[in-house]
Amino acid sequence: MDVDCISLSLSLSALAGLTTEARAGGCEENGIRYVRSGGDNDNSGKCWDEALETLDFALGVLNSNPNVTEIRIAQGTYKPPSASTPFVISKACAIRGGFAGTGSNPDHQVPDTYVTTLSGDFANDDDGTIGSMGDNAHRILEASGFEAGGPLVIEGVTVTGGNATLPNVRFGGGLFVHTQSAEVEVSLRQCRFIWNHAQSGGGAVACWTNAIWVPSPLIVRDCQFVENALSSGAPCSLCGLIPSIGGAAILCDADLRLVRADFIENHALEVSMVGGAVFVDEGADLLRVVNSSFVGNKVGNDKTHGSRGGALHAESVGLAADITGSLFARNLAIGARADGAAIDMDSQSGSLIVQNSTVAGNEAERFGGGIFTRSPTTIENSIIYRNSAQGSTVLEQQIWATSVPVTTQESSVQGITPVPALGVVDVEPNFVNEPMGNYRLKACSDLKDEGSNALVPLDVEDVNDANGTGETLPWDLDDTTRIVDTTVDMGAYENSMHCQGDLNEDGVVDGDDLGTLLGQWGACVGCSGDFNCDGAVDGDDIGTLLGNWGSCPGFLGGGGGGGESMMGSEGGESPITPQALAEEFGFETIEGFVAWLSTLDFETMSALLEGLFGG
Repeated sequence: MDVDCISLSLSLSALAGLTTEARAGGCEENGIRYVRSGGDNDNSGKCWDEALETLDFALGVLNSNPNVTEIRIAQGTYKPPSASTPFVISKACAIRGGFAGTGSNPDHQVPDTYVTTLSGDFANDDDGTIGSMGDNAHRILEASGFEAGGPLVIEGVTVTGGNATLPNVRFGGGLFVHTQSAEVEVSLRQCRFIWNHAQSGGGAVACWTNAIWVPSPLIVRDCQFVENALSSGAPCSLCGLIPSIGGAAILCDADLRLVRADFIENHALEVSMVGGAVFVDEGADLLRVVNSSFVGNKVGNDKTHGSRGGALHAESVGLAADITGSLFARNLAIGARADGAAIDMDSQSGSLIVQNSTVAGNEAERFGGGIFTRSPTTIENSIIYRNSAQGSTVLEQQIWATSVPVTTQESSVQGITPVPALGVVDVEPNFVNEPMGNYRLKACSDLKDEGSNALVPLDVEDVNDANGTGETLPWDLDDTTRIVDTTVDMGAYENSMHCQGDLNEDGVVDGDDLGTLLGQWGACVGCSGDFNCDGAVDGDDIGTLLGNWGSCPGFLGGGGGGGESMMGSEGGESPITPQALAEEFGFETIEGFVAWLSTLDFETMSALLEGLFGG
């Protein structure tokens, strides 16, 4: 070989070495393994450029390598190895999803944008019904076989389609935590659990120890649980317990803390069940719920049997249950012996405190449409209203207490007459739009600025992520300032955060809303169209609606924006506004126009307005 060839060979070898060194430098061991679609399990997994392809393989590396403590998962959908083989975690670690995984900043973590889905839907045919899940994975995630304790963090993932229906796999369709002899604290952050199912307990999540092994405390923060289900089956031959224990979303037999969590339309479907959303079992000393919502959850499916806790059931001996800044609305307990549609507290030696919360519109077929309690109970700065159940008094339909004291301070409780203390009232809340599920207070509500600042609790869970827990609760359920105008409001919300006139909650005040208002015309206590809380829908309220015509600024829901009138007619003509109409009829102001409308009989006015605005 001549000198030039030798030189070229050495140069190529040096270049290859530099390239390998550079790549290795970018993938230095940092205790993290990376997973993304398009990766390769033959890669090192130590950086995004060398990402692994499957989560199952990455978990195998993590479980067997003491130096690996975290897995990061890029956007995409990942499925367990088989219907009977879940993703298994067997050591304290962090499993994080929601990463971009590619581009200039692959470590950018925004779970709402870079959705990481762990799915058991092998056939891609789930429609939210249990019948569509027969061929799904029996469990998505399982945390078991821990040899040492420590924290387990699962963050930024959507877990869906788990179907725990095997003879000895009946708990935790989404996540099953059974750490046996190791003390493991499980933390779920920025996760979604949707359409998971179990037959004995914890449709979405079960932290269950069978009273033999060490319990695993559970912390849930910034997570949503939507349409998870529990339905009873044959008895569990492994655990020796009753067929259905409870918790369509969560079953936990250790301390449970829920912070900024939402439970929407979770269902415990069969007879003799407990916990339409959450069930806290024996072994727990603490249940803390902060700035969370429970809406449309249901327990029971048979009029002839009993069920307990449409949203929440707790029965651990000596349990301290603290509920703060939360909403319980439209939850159901179905059955002839169905109790506690919102909250069912079944701990005779425990305690329940409900602070700065709203419990409204819940329905039990037996006792305690709002709250059923066997524990001494305290209600502070809260609204307990329009719940329904059996009971000889309206108060018993709101709160049913079995031979235990209920202390109420600075709250509005329907039927609580005579009032037991100064600051306790039975006052119509005047929610913004109860039929549409908006339980914020109207600006004219008599419950605004009527709470007690001294009763606002400390922010022990640091809800605003300020790295401090010495202040009082800083946020309401909308994550906005808790105390406005010097005095706290009663209930879960501090600000109405609402465009007056938007009666169908679509972000636009238009003819549809006008039609709704006209349909409520006349005496109408608590109606959404009664904007000034005078007990009637009349000309004043039409004036408010017309004055807010068009898109709502800062709309919280799924529509609107832009700020211009939505009244544009077909053919590109200029939009018709209330002000333009007032001027067309010879009035300088909308107020003058409304005053004239009010002089007309209702039928004439309705026909005129509907002809002009539609609806």
